[in-house]
Amino acid sequence: MKKIISFLIVASFLFGGFSALAQTTTAETTKFGIEPDSVFYFLENWKEQIQLFFTFDLEKKAAQYQKLAEERLAEYQRMLDKGKDEVAAKVLAKYEDQLGRALETAKKLKTKGVDAAEEKINNVFSNISKHIEVLQDNLEKVPEAAKKGLQNAIEAAQKVLEKFENEDGSEPIVGGDKDEHDCLGSAGYSWCEAKEKCLRVFEEWCADQATELIVDIREVSDTELKYQKEEAFAWMIFKNNQIANISLTGSHYKAENINREQFNKIEKYLRDNLESDKYNQADGVTGGLRGYISGYMACTLNFVYPIVEKHENAPSIPNTDVVNVDIRCGFYNINLINAENLIEKTGNLTKQNGNWVLVYEEPGKPALTLKLEFNANSLCEKGAQKDICVLENFKIGSRVRISGVINGNNLNVHTLNILEEI
Repeated sequence: MKKIISFLIVASFLFGGFSALAQTTTAETTKFGIEPDSVFYFLENWKEQIQLFFTFDLEKKAAQYQKLAEERLAEYQRMLDKGKDEVAAKVLAKYEDQLGRALETAKKLKTKGVDAAEEKINNVFSNISKHIEVLQDNLEKVPEAAKKGLQNAIEAAQKVLEKFENEDGSEPIVGGDKDEHDCLGSAGYSWCEAKEKCLRVFEEWCADQATELIVDIREVSDTELKYQKEEAFAWMIFKNNQIANISLTGSHYKAENINREQFNKIEKYLRDNLESDKYNQADGVTGGLRGYISGYMACTLNFVYPIVEKHENAPSIPNTDVVNVDIRCGFYNINLINAENLIEKTGNLTKQNGNWVLVYEEPGKPALTLKLEFNANSLCEKGAQKDICVLENFKIGSRVRISGVINGNNLNVHTLNILEEI
């Protein structure tokens, strides 16, 4: 079933989306030649390089790079189908590179004084924008399991647009797709009212998403959910064959002493309009938890029965007709969370050049170090206490367990658990 879904994604891109692209795309795009996981794939690269070498017309060369980029995208999806993520990542890098070379080649027309150079450059920009539109359209239709590959491809294409739009200090070449707030839609930007700026929702949290959700819930359930604050909350993921706890940051809404009918309507709305997450589900005697995902937003529904009826010589029984509800929604990009550079390390805290550093060991490699980087999403735990990290409270030599994302020799901290203080 997974392979069928992935084939349909690629097919809809090749046949449906490309009909709107430049006429450089042909049925050859769909041919399966030597695959990237083959030991003979280098022959495919040689063939392409030879063809490019003997293509002297810059306009034709730009078109050829676009065609090759489209072939890389199809290869990328097929490698994901086979579970060969490392090979797929290399193919995606080629996709991004060949899109960039298409733009570089088109811009060379301008230096050559070609009259139609501006039109050709705009054409390449337009084609890349349509790549993004087609991929985003598919993203709305496919199951959650199939979204990762599309999201990566969208981000690769958007990076190329961003790189070339303002590199010469001029206004973006692509025009007409800015909204009333001057946000460039082709590069994935949209207006965030909460932050009063243009941003990309797959990179940064915008509380507008939670606000819109709560407005709908209030309407269908007749419940006065009150905004509390922006805060961190726990979210469970499955990585490296185990359940891990990460920290998300987002909006917190609360309603107390609502009736059972109101609660049922809230739960039904979330279940019908968002995707349930199996790793964030729990039930207890006095309450429970439900987790949901929608696009780049994750939400938790915590509920508690505040009234407990006590009986002599018998277990206490909660009154389930009265419920307290907490809804928290925050930024969640599965590509970032499940990236290969998401790690967990145990070691000791120290300071170097005024920065906090983790000193840890691996087999045969003592005294390894990672510079720690903290942000508003970083969460620190000590026993039952959990809150935003306060660096001034750290002690040199403390034994800690840290989960986060590796960036060079830096570790962007998601959670820091203090195991022992010196």
